[in-house]
Amino acid sequence: MATLHERLSSIKGPHFSATQMIKDLIECLSVTLSSSSLRRNTHTLCTAISRSRDLCESINSLISASFNEDGWTSFDAYTAMIDPLEEFLLELTGLSENSCISSLSGELSILEWIEAGALWAKNRKTTTATLTSLFEAAHFKSAAAEVDLKDLPLFRQHDDIAFLDELTRESSSRYIAQKSQFSPRSRTHLEATLPKLNAIQSKLRLGDKYDMTEYSVKFMLIFIGVVEVTAKTSDKEAQQHLGSPEVLSKVHEYACTPKTSRSSQHPVQFLGASRIALGQ
Repeated sequence: MATLHERLSSIKGPHFSATQMIKDLIECLSVTLSSSSLRRNTHTLCTAISRSRDLCESINSLISASFNEDGWTSFDAYTAMIDPLEEFLLELTGLSENSCISSLSGELSILEWIEAGALWAKNRKTTTATLTSLFEAAHFKSAAAEVDLKDLPLFRQHDDIAFLDELTRESSSRYIAQKSQFSPRSRTHLEATLPKLNAIQSKLRLGDKYDMTEYSVKFMLIFIGVVEVTAKTSDKEAQQHLGSPEVLSKVHEYACTPKTSRSSQHPVQFLGASRIALGQ
């Protein structure tokens, strides 16, 4: 029986040097997807590889046809497909990188945690739009697809929930590890906030009518960031401000009333802090 890697990276039909880079990138991403260490974006990545493989086979068929049948018509068709597919696959390699939580572990500025959430949201939106274009763009539409485009939102939802699972576990474990650094009043607010994070996640699992994914990821990163910065920073002003009951009560309030309109509000506004007090 063929492995997942073999099924995804197996490109049927003739092979040409013009698609060698595409083939190599598909091979690389298939290896990554098959790795037991990859926990994020697995469904999105599988869909992207599958569609890219279909397109690579279509390009190779058009190259073959340009030699034997309709010349310039096939040439124009396959040349319009190669560059955008290569660019997408190169960008896609970022999906297989380590979680942004790992890269932020030593970061002692809360603004870095805030900006990480914004970058995640931007990358998520761009990747989804580009992957959709591999099905819908005029120069890709003629290629048969093994995966149905209408299933893409379900795959995206699965990957988002998997990431939120990771963030929820991190929120709890980081707080437990650092709770001694907080006053009793501050611990009360933090411990009241943790169940709210789980409640937000449960709503997403049940298909909340609002798309609260972006809000939830950004908020959980802020929660982890507040705990980490407060516990580890040498900046006493930032530590006292972020770890104060006043700020943590705002964090709790924000978790209790997640509304779509809040997703556009910059977190610094509800943290109520200057750039200095945020550890910047």
